[in-house]
Amino acid sequence: MTAPDETGSAPFDVVVVAGGASRRLGRDKALVSRGARTQVAHVVAVLRPLGGTIVVAHGRRVLDLVGTIGVPDTTGLVGPVAGIVAGLDAAATDVVAIVAVDLVAPDVDLLRALAVHVRADPTRAGAMPVQDDRVQPLHAVVRRAVGRTLATDGEVRLVAAFAAAGIEAVPEAVWRPWAAAADPARDIDTPADLTDVPADPVGD
Repeated sequence: MTAPDETGSAPFDVVVVAGGASRRLGRDKALVSRGARTQVAHVVAVLRPLGGTIVVAHGRRVLDLVGTIGVPDTTGLVGPVAGIVAGLDAAATDVVAIVAVDLVAPDVDLLRALAVHVRADPTRAGAMPVQDDRVQPLHAVVRRAVGRTLATDGEVRLVAAFAAAGIEAVPEAVWRPWAAAADPARDIDTPADLTDVPADPVGD
């Protein structure tokens, strides 16, 4: 694979998956303070330069964020798949980024590169980066049509669901030149993960 041409990356929508129970953290990940913003507001602000609509799949509760579309999880599905299917249904662009609300630093350069990579091949259903030998399905770019596949397949394990839908796992050796500083695996799962999370100095 060759490095994507960033000039060919048109705006695209984003689904922020924010409906998790946050059991290991012990409080709502989306509402964790990042200084001037909550975690979900920080993620939304980071993703705005992608230029598309930001859809927040908020699960059972509502997260009221200016300039976003909020959607509940799809009935009959569970886990992140339920939020992703609902978000893709609300999105409008052919390719859509899928981003977890608990990511410390979503990387727009990597998401743009993945979008270009997916658009380069009409048969490519999507792409998710591999970091430290683990796929990162919640920092991915997929075709909006993948939502229908996920809805009918019935697989609730996200990695398995994405693999079954044909989402390509992009090795780190391939994507790292596209976004040298990206860290798509770093997230907030436990209280210990909060100890070195940088504060967001910019208010809404």
